[in-house]
Amino acid sequence: MSSLQGSNAATASDQRQQDTEQLQELGYKQELHRTMSLFSNFAVTFSYISVTTGIFALFAVGLGTGGPAFVWSWPIVFFGQLLVGLVFCELGSRYPIAGSVYSWAKQVANRDVAWMGGWVYLIALVATIASVDFVVPPVIANLFGLDATNTQVLIVIALIVLALTTIINIIGTRLIAIINNIGVVAEFVGMLVLGSILLFAHRNHPVSFLTNTGGTEVNGTYLGTFFAAMLMSLFVVYGFDTAGTLAEETHNPSRAVPRALLLALLGSFVIGGLFLVGAVLAIPADGLTKFMADPSSLESIISDAIPGLSNVFFIIVATAITVCGLSVQANATRLLFSMARDREVPGSALFRRVNPSLGTPVAAILTTAVLSAVLMFATQVENVLVAVTVVLIYLAYLICTAATLVARLRGKFVANGPFNLGKAGLIVNILAVVWGVAMIVNLSWYRPVAGAPAYLNLAVYIFVPLILVVGALYYFLVQKPMARRAEQAGDSAA
Repeated sequence: MSSLQGSNAATASDQRQQDTEQLQELGYKQELHRTMSLFSNFAVTFSYISVTTGIFALFAVGLGTGGPAFVWSWPIVFFGQLLVGLVFCELGSRYPIAGSVYSWAKQVANRDVAWMGGWVYLIALVATIASVDFVVPPVIANLFGLDATNTQVLIVIALIVLALTTIINIIGTRLIAIINNIGVVAEFVGMLVLGSILLFAHRNHPVSFLTNTGGTEVNGTYLGTFFAAMLMSLFVVYGFDTAGTLAEETHNPSRAVPRALLLALLGSFVIGGLFLVGAVLAIPADGLTKFMADPSSLESIISDAIPGLSNVFFIIVATAITVCGLSVQANATRLLFSMARDREVPGSALFRRVNPSLGTPVAAILTTAVLSAVLMFATQVENVLVAVTVVLIYLAYLICTAATLVARLRGKFVANGPFNLGKAGLIVNILAVVWGVAMIVNLSWYRPVAGAPAYLNLAVYIFVPLILVVGALYYFLVQKPMARRAEQAGDSAA
């Protein structure tokens, strides 16, 4: 071994020791295998955000609701979520612990606040796995000539995808990293190439077309319509906390987590923005009304523009969405593991157990898979899942940023990790909370769809409060007293 190799090995060993000691100072021992690099952490985070998944899932909703001008929601949502992301960067740098919003809230606030944030986010993540994995089947069905309108066919494909991501998650983060590294390159290059082809080779409109509202104004104003069309962008730009939830499996996480988070956000913004603009400007010159009414408008735009290559890009899309599901499940699993480690969920002894050879919480992974599979059979309420899930995720983020803000104002949180915003941190935190409140109000605004059943129009008002009430009742009546008794028993034994 050369002196340089020996020096690098010693440096890596020292870093692993420092990471382990830092985790111990925060009250936890190293159980998960620390195998991820900065790039791998970035890749998993980028894959969770997955502009491909979100845009292909809800492009038709954005275009149909707000016309071509809906694309301007993209930079607005990016800026708002960047504020949240910067707060998370400070938290992730200071507290590099698995569980992201749950663990961070626990550090800056208290057990009660953390539990509610964790509960809300866990429900949202399980629903997101089901939602994401159900975006893949129509693409795969079309590629293989299967009936994309047959619900049973779609469910079988979705369950196969879920089984695949579950097996990969069980095998370990090293395999997750390898697959995500390949997947992120494929998605990045694929969306870059496709967006560029649409924008530069098949553009059918001038840039001014991006201000066309498609006649979607209500009572002479476009503002309310624009806020409704913002759902597509809001559905895409989240999940960047994944960088933090994998902190215990990442080398030098106090520095790597903030960098991975910001790189994933910025990369998603650039690639997604290019693709959205290219897709909208590629709409046939006389086809706006037709495409606004088409539930598969994006696929139709691509097929019309590049019929010979469309299947190649649909394969990339199917791959990217599958890898996105893999990343979402990894996030959900680490959250469940983190809460179980603190004895904050039923069956904690089982869910906090890490397989010593694989370095993964197998029981937690299998549980997220089973719960997601159950939700897949509720495909007739897919729109309900999406609507409720997005509100819950933004609520979980808000709980964390608001708890951090209160801690700052009380002097209980000082961002003294390698990444910090200094005096600007307070201003950014305030703006992040304001943004979170505004978007929850926007997402929850009553916008009835003509002809839709009542449960769909009222889904957010029924299911979000129900989830909050059930969680609070369980926590304060069962979980908290049970955890207190366990702690007292431990103190007595000591």
